[in-house]
Amino acid sequence: MKIVYVITALVYGGAEKLLVNTCNLMASTNDITVCYLKDEPRLANLFDSRIKIIKVPFGLRSIPFLRRLYKRIKPDVIHTHCPHADFLGLFAATGLKIKKFTTIHNIWIKWNWNDNIIFYFYRFLLHSLVSECRIIAISSAIKEHLVNRINIPEYRIHLEYNCIPDLILTQSKEGLRLKLGIKIDDYCMLFIGRLEQQKSVDTLIKATETLKATIPNIRTIIIGHGRLKDSLIRQAQSLNIASMISFIQPVVNPEEYYAAADVFVLPSIYEGFGIVILEAFRAGLPVVATNIEGPLELIQSEVNGLLFKPKDYQALADHIFRLYNDPLFARRIGIAGREKYLGKYDIVNYVRRLTNIYTSMNQ
Repeated sequence: MKIVYVITALVYGGAEKLLVNTCNLMASTNDITVCYLKDEPRLANLFDSRIKIIKVPFGLRSIPFLRRLYKRIKPDVIHTHCPHADFLGLFAATGLKIKKFTTIHNIWIKWNWNDNIIFYFYRFLLHSLVSECRIIAISSAIKEHLVNRINIPEYRIHLEYNCIPDLILTQSKEGLRLKLGIKIDDYCMLFIGRLEQQKSVDTLIKATETLKATIPNIRTIIIGHGRLKDSLIRQAQSLNIASMISFIQPVVNPEEYYAAADVFVLPSIYEGFGIVILEAFRAGLPVVATNIEGPLELIQSEVNGLLFKPKDYQALADHIFRLYNDPLFARRIGIAGREKYLGKYDIVNYVRRLTNIYTSMNQ
């Protein structure tokens, strides 16, 4: 098949990682073009060399550019990821007899009144302009959102959870800590994600301050970039815990940090799925996350992770102290997370199912 993927950006996020892993597995038997709209393509070098990467001018010029591209390539499938790419990429495909797909990654976009406007445009796009488009929902919560808020009939929705490839590192935890500059006796909390309101990283910083009296060797590593980075650094400084928190730029392969940490924390206030939870599961790392729509589909509290209410930094601190104080319990839920990943979230099976969806749909 000829497949054109359109995504807003090639940065360090769950949607982008899913696209890289999917394309690389499909490259041997398909002709794949990946189009991105904005920002530096930080993940471009991770794609298989057979995959063509194209920068699309961002804005209204995107539509004629993409439409000319579609007509020239004549793909069998157009598949978009993330809102800007959905609107521009699918609008450009209006009227073309090409199979159209979009993957929806979140139930919120801005987490404010603007979302009502965005959802209105999604309804107009998916009902009036590309009514034949099929939608991949990455969680049951997103499928419910599509049915109830955007009024998409269930037959157009395919529930396919995000997946990642398996990876086992051979280097020891001690060796990785030496390499990454983490002290051997530090108790290391890890967060990986965008430094935006959605992720509520300030909750993690407050929990770190709460824990400093009971876990004197606490260390929090925050990997990511975003508009809130400077304010989060100032927050750590104002709480006199700047020495306990490391802010690190996004890394292409964060697997070593998962393997070197003691616990992974996802304090988001909304989350469509949370591919970082899968990455922590894969590493056998205990996970503490908020009890919201995405993590609730992955984590059974007390079995393969621990859950807390959004913004409740005291509950987060209590969970972290419990894991610190009971290493056998921490190890048990880490193992359960790894087993959950192996049983359901390997990328090979995901690509097989996605290919079947592509081939079974009529234009």
